[in-house]
Amino acid sequence: MQLVREWQGPLYQYLCYALPDVEQAQQALSETMDAVIRAIPQYNGKISLSAFFYSLATQRVSFYYRKRKPKRKRQQRNGANGLNSGGFRAILHTLPQRYRQALLLRYHLGLSVTEVAHILGKSPQQTESLLAQGSRQLQDAMGSAGLQ
Repeated sequence: MQLVREWQGPLYQYLCYALPDVEQAQQALSETMDAVIRAIPQYNGKISLSAFFYSLATQRVSFYYRKRKPKRKRQQRNGANGLNSGGFRAILHTLPQRYRQALLLRYHLGLSVTEVAHILGKSPQQTESLLAQGSRQLQDAMGSAGLQ
């Protein structure tokens, strides 16, 4: 239970950036904490504890977007029209999910490329490519919104 208490804040922060609204982040956090409690006995130490927890949270983000694929496309079109009103978070949500997740895991959470690759089920080379492409798209979107 101490691990759950320690990780609620960092996981919630990640989920707030990864999902479109606070309600979805709260729901995903609850589901992630349940998954942590169920999965911790299987933790074998082959990856860092942080990568283990973030992989469980990332699964919840993927589940969310898989269930809501048509809705997400509408949100992206609407978000592109109102980038200035939502700031960086709105710009971030214009990126495809694969880029957004890779960027958040690597640069916001500070996980290594190897850890991000493991979480996303990609090779380190594929992950480097995702990060490079995502960074370019993010820079372009920020430039279009007048942010540096």
